[in-house]
Amino acid sequence: MKKIVAIVVAVLFALGMASMAFAGYEKCDKCHKGEKSIDAHIKAKDIKTGDDMVKAVRTSPKAALHKNLTDDDLKATVAK
Repeated sequence: MKKIVAIVVAVLFALGMASMAFAGYEKCDKCHKGEKSIDAHIKAKDIKTGDDMVKAVRTSPKAALHKNLTDDDLKATVAK
């Protein structure tokens, strides 16, 4: 019984991690639409690398709204 519970927990954990990896841009698209799109921000602020994006978001006036995003999430938005 313990093995079954351990397997179920491991599968649920793996599915959760996989869904987070594919979520990347969808996290941003929830709020960033039209003129506020990520692409518009990248062009307006001349962001070229993932590190530039991390710096721009972490030092922005709206940094508190983006605290749940990891640096890897932010870097992935520039790669797309």
